[in-house]
Amino acid sequence: MKKLIFVLLVAIILTGCTKTQTVELTQEEEEIIAEEMKEIILSPHRTDNDEISKGQIE
Repeated sequence: MKKLIFVLLVAIILTGCTKTQTVELTQEEEEIIAEEMKEIILSPHRTDNDEISKGQIE
């Protein structure tokens, strides 16, 4: 859950409020973000708490 919040916060920060505002990331920061996103996407347990996949929500 913490990773998801981290990724969402990064996405919000990177979108900015205006077209002229950009965020420059270092190579190390890009690698950290990519690693976190990879772990979330490839996690074997990412759908374990998904109520739809368990049939609890119609």
